[in-house]
Amino acid sequence: MKQETIKALLAKRKAGTLTDEELEMLNRLTRRDEVVAGAERQAKVIVTRRRRALAACVATFVMAGAVGLLFTQRHETVPMVAQNETVEEMPEEEDIMTPVEVEPQQTAAVNVEKAVAPAKADRKHTTKPTAEDPVVMCNSQCDADSVISDIWKFLTA
Repeated sequence: MKQETIKALLAKRKAGTLTDEELEMLNRLTRRDEVVAGAERQAKVIVTRRRRALAACVATFVMAGAVGLLFTQRHETVPMVAQNETVEEMPEEEDIMTPVEVEPQQTAAVNVEKAVAPAKADRKHTTKPTAEDPVVMCNSQCDADSVISDIWKFLTA
C-alpha cells in the first residue's frame, strides 16, 4: 500500500497537481529529510577532505619555493660590520715621504717596580725587577705595533 501511495503522489507531482499536504505526505513516506541530511553529511566530508588536500598541496609548493629561493640566493661574503665602515683613503707616496716638523712630546714612563708590585702581591715568591725588564713608554709619535709588542713583553715578563 505504501508503494502504491508513493507512485500515485509522484504521478500527481509530475502532472503538477500535487497539493502542499500531499507533498508533505510524499516527503514523509520517502524519508526525504533523512536522505537529504545524510547526503549533506557525506558532501561535507568530501569537501573537507578536498580542502585539506588542496591546502597541503599549496603549503608544499610554498615551502618548496621558499627552499628553492633560499638555496639559489647569492650570499655576499662581506660581513655586515664591514659594510657599515667607511674606507679611509691612503695617502699618496709623495705625502708619506714629505718631512714633517714634529714638536717634542713628553713621554710617560711606567715605573716597573710600582706596576709589578701590586700584581704580584698575592704570590708567595716576590721578585724584584731587573735591568732587563722592559719599560713601556710612548708618546703620540709611537707606532701602534711597537707599543703593543712592548706591552706584551711587559705582561709576559
